[in-house]
Amino acid sequence: MILAILFACFRGEPPSNDAMAYVENRCNDIEDPSLQGECFVFNALSFGYPDAEKHCHYIEDHKWKSECFFLLADTVEEDLNETRRLCERSDFLRNRCLSHWIKGQTQAKLELSGSELMRAANDVATQIVGQEAADSMSKRVLIEVIAKTTHFPFSIADCRGLDELCVDIYLEIVRLQDKKNNIRPILQAHCSQSLSERKEVVQINPDTETVAIIDLAWERACSPSD
Repeated sequence: MILAILFACFRGEPPSNDAMAYVENRCNDIEDPSLQGECFVFNALSFGYPDAEKHCHYIEDHKWKSECFFLLADTVEEDLNETRRLCERSDFLRNRCLSHWIKGQTQAKLELSGSELMRAANDVATQIVGQEAADSMSKRVLIEVIAKTTHFPFSIADCRGLDELCVDIYLEIVRLQDKKNNIRPILQAHCSQSLSERKEVVQINPDTETVAIIDLAWERACSPSD
């Protein structure tokens, strides 16, 4: 019954008061701390904004309380002030929460390229974190967004004219591929391989410019830390 109620919440069907009381009681009966915390979050979010906020507040587990505010912030993305405020309440997830909003807005700008794309991403970041933090955060977001939307084989053209970020974009693609394949440690696991073997991690277009980029990428990833 509990799963049926929670699934109904996600379909947008408002649960009855009796049903919600049932869910709250059953959440307390779950022995696995992770599943219990997730249950409380689902329960809180089912009330919808703004009522869900007080239910997030009453979650005792610090991790799941923060997750609850993070997910709630994601439901009010059109209200910048509320998104920012709820992200602040997500505590240790604050930067991830703000970055998530920036990613969503930046995704819609990917038809641009080069300096126009960089400027658009910076403008988006400035809206929610201010100019001081916008530059570094917008670059990080662009690297992640472009890496996640790149299809193999990788080419320098996939960097969308952001030549100064291309090495980082390629390394982020490799990191995501490693994560998918559960390879640890990320990137460094490939440093003992030959260059030709490393190139196979992410298929590439064998044009000279692309090969030069991945040579630089592996040189950076495999150089000893200072």
